[in-house]
Amino acid sequence: MICFLRIALRDAGLNPDTDVTIVATGGLNGHLPALQAGRVDAQMTWEPATVTITHEGAGNVFMDLRTDDVPETLQNLLGSSLQATDEWLNASEENLEKAKAAARAIAEAARDIKADPSLMVSTLQQIFPSVPDDLLAEIAQVEAAAYNPVITAQAIAHMNDVYVEAGLIAAPVAFDDLVDPRLAAEWE
Repeated sequence: MICFLRIALRDAGLNPDTDVTIVATGGLNGHLPALQAGRVDAQMTWEPATVTITHEGAGNVFMDLRTDDVPETLQNLLGSSLQATDEWLNASEENLEKAKAAARAIAEAARDIKADPSLMVSTLQQIFPSVPDDLLAEIAQVEAAAYNPVITAQAIAHMNDVYVEAGLIAAPVAFDDLVDPRLAAEWE
């Protein structure tokens, strides 16, 4: 997350090393109190902190990385992923079939969620039991629009550019070294 913050600051014309002080405020439970107490003037956060901060009146979203209304370097960033080693995938046909089934299920769920974001609310209630349902519904709307379970060669190339520029990796990583084509075929 810090590397994306540094890129956003740089793209806004700020030097992240000299023009701002980056302060760690802790996990989700620390984001709202940090803003309310004036320990920070701005915050990079994720849900449910984002919606909570805006509804509490502690801050406003001025750049949402889940939308296309951000600098090109911050568009189409990959998020979480489900991973398995080549060793495990190749150990048995059963393992490969389990991974394929997971890939198909994730792609199908993404299609369903995009069509009806409210499908996410019951799961969000389990993850965030103290967040009111209306805020969970708002989170579902924003997240559903941004969610894409498919990892493309274009996305990997973009992430390589971001990570090399940020100094997180020395050289690009090949798409074929990251994505098993037997699983990628299940996304379609």
